[in-house]
Amino acid sequence: PPTILSRFDLIFILKDQPSEQDKELANYIVDVHSGKVSRNIIEMDLLKKYIAYARKYVSPKITEEAKKLIVDFFVEMRKKSMDSPDSPILITPRQLESLIRLSEAYAKMALKPIVTKEDAERAINIMRLFLESVGVDIESGKIDIDTIMTGKPKSAREKMMKILEIIDSLAGSNDCAKVKDVEKEAQQIGIDKSTVEKLIIDMRKSGIIYESKPECYKKV
Repeated sequence: PPTILSRFDLIFILKDQPSEQDKELANYIVDVHSGKVSRNIIEMDLLKKYIAYARKYVSPKITEEAKKLIVDFFVEMRKKSMDSPDSPILITPRQLESLIRLSEAYAKMALKPIVTKEDAERAINIMRLFLESVGVDIESGKIDIDTIMTGKPKSAREKMMKILEIIDSLAGSNDCAKVKDVEKEAQQIGIDKSTVEKLIIDMRKSGIIYESKPECYKKV
């Protein structure tokens, strides 16, 4: 659910797609189990101690150089959100906090007392990758943080509001709004039949509308 997803600093979708590397991966897994290769490049006990030490003793402070880089990136993304009244929100203060934590994490991994410009650059790069891979509105092709925060990009929410207005208007002059009439009205404003059907299902599940008669809806 979006309420859970929005709590994560980074989200990445792992796609298991067949490729030429499958054979190489299969050979490696078999070799590990047969003892031909070491399971760990770094021994697990050593890695645990390293992480525990970094957590307990390393508290890197952000340098002015790193701070400027993070702030400039945030402001740049916010400005793009104001290109036009219809522009989606690209980034929120929640992602700014994530950038700070990621920058500090990169510094901690290297046991550094300060967060350098390089740490901030790495944090920004991975944040860009996250936004461009997960936070994109498929319909518009633009980054829209609402895709992650609410589960619906701005374009989908706007269409839903238009369909709701049509249903409310048709139900006002009739007993309820028939789906075929809603589809007809929606097509006149550029919303196709399949989108209408999907939005009606979503609104019904969310309790925004209800089916008073078969294939006929009213606003709750």
